[in-house]
Amino acid sequence: MHIDRDGVLGELYPVRHDPVDVRPRQAPEPLFVTHEHHDEDRWLLWCRRAASDDALLDVIAKAYSYNGSLSDDEITGLSAKRHNLQLAPGEEVAVAFSGRLPWECPVTELHGHALGVDLSLTTRLAYESASPVRDLDFLHIAAPPLYAAVLDAFALEGYFVDGSQLIDAYIPDTEARRGTHQIFFLSDRRRPADRFAELELIFHQNMVGAMVYVRRAARATYEWNEKPRARTFPAAHHEVGQYEFGERVRKALAELPIVDA
Repeated sequence: MHIDRDGVLGELYPVRHDPVDVRPRQAPEPLFVTHEHHDEDRWLLWCRRAASDDALLDVIAKAYSYNGSLSDDEITGLSAKRHNLQLAPGEEVAVAFSGRLPWECPVTELHGHALGVDLSLTTRLAYESASPVRDLDFLHIAAPPLYAAVLDAFALEGYFVDGSQLIDAYIPDTEARRGTHQIFFLSDRRRPADRFAELELIFHQNMVGAMVYVRRAARATYEWNEKPRARTFPAAHHEVGQYEFGERVRKALAELPIVDA
């Protein structure tokens, strides 16, 4: 399944059509779940026999906690348009669903290249109010134009994206609905003696734009307050295509050793 972004928020556009055989515990006969793309996003299921109280669709990400352990973090839930499903033998039902991605939703790719963040849509059926049927589809979310513009400006200064991590924690002294933030690791392949070899960059995004945090990288540290100090600068969505972020990036790079000292 693929999610394209229109500006900074995304809509769901499923692209896989092959069914997934999901066999629930205690289910007398197999149940099949898949996704299809029509005029609206639909969740398609067919089976020999099924009764379900609800269809639950959640966007789930793998995030690191303060001690470095990896766990599931629910980013958002999507709304199914139909409930209390009762399927007769051989019956096929298409259930529409809808939803919006929150500002804190991580991205999984930049310019078509994977970033290493694990994001998926998990579908569950409350099968006869007992053991759920579960289906998992990996999601691909492209970086919004603002992210790409800022990261491209760092690339022009020699710092290229070298992976990403999702952290299960709020950025201190900021407002956010979800307690996660995504770190982009930037590496200077030239490794000059007068610059840090690797940086971390974080976008704290809202409808206006983003506050960009940049600091010396510390991959093995997950607590924000235990990381090196960050330099920040603002970037607005409307500036993309009209303003070059190179000046702000160069200023941040020049001041970073002073902040980090």
